[in-house]
Amino acid sequence: MQIYDIPIDSSRQETTAHGTFDFPMAVYETVLRRNILGFVSWHWHREFQFCLVTAGTVTFWVQGQQPVLSEGQGLFINSNVLHMARPDTPDAAYCCIDILPSLLCGFPGSVLDVSLITPLSADASVPLLRFSGETPESREALALLEKIRQLSHREPTGYPLMVTGLLMELLGQMLSMLDAAPAAPKEDMSRLRSVLQFIDRHYAEHISLSQCADLAGLSDSEFCRQFKQIMHCTLTTYIRQVRLQKSAAELLLHPEKSVSQIAYATGFSTTSYFISQFRAATGMTPLAYRQEKRDTGDSAD
Repeated sequence: MQIYDIPIDSSRQETTAHGTFDFPMAVYETVLRRNILGFVSWHWHREFQFCLVTAGTVTFWVQGQQPVLSEGQGLFINSNVLHMARPDTPDAAYCCIDILPSLLCGFPGSVLDVSLITPLSADASVPLLRFSGETPESREALALLEKIRQLSHREPTGYPLMVTGLLMELLGQMLSMLDAAPAAPKEDMSRLRSVLQFIDRHYAEHISLSQCADLAGLSDSEFCRQFKQIMHCTLTTYIRQVRLQKSAAELLLHPEKSVSQIAYATGFSTTSYFISQFRAATGMTPLAYRQEKRDTGDSAD
């Protein structure tokens, strides 16, 4: 299944229910150019996430790190870690496997839960693990991800049991890789998340650097430094991206609204500035974007 835009709340936590209550795991195929702005925006979730690049090259931005993955390479993103993905090539695509950690525990309080799953999901020094294919463990991890992907296309009888078994094998390969990997520096994300939440709630208003820096308890200059280090863009660029995402969704959800109405409702000072920024981000005007999505049957749902 292709997701065209990730539903998130004001803290940028993804609100998608992955899988079912009995089997909280889901597999998605993501062609990045089909997303609303051509990339997967910043978000986080409780699930473990495994990504396998299936075409082109993708840059993942994960809590201050920026791994670039080519076709056949993969990535583990830990629970509650802020991340996004951008295409480096027009055909960039990847398979995304989301798993609630409890699925791998067996039951709460089990040996797996207490000794492995809960400590891993809470370990801020392990925001990600890259599967480059350069070691036997990494190659085996990639092979397991591909098996899970292929199974998800068919969902044969016994699918949950088969996938859970493969995930446990994958976990074993990860343990070997984590033992050999240097620990990543810990980032204090609590300040940043409060700022992101503020922006998501007030994107339609004027937002100043001083407001955000005060909210984070930092000087303007230190806030700018930390924000760019973690988010890989300036505050101004991030606010503009949020407004463009909101406007793109509004164009599809409210066809009765004019471009000017949507521009002012999403925080743009003028209609002409909104159109120029929208064209720079998507390669088309807002009206052309709305028409193309209508013609292809894509929606913001």
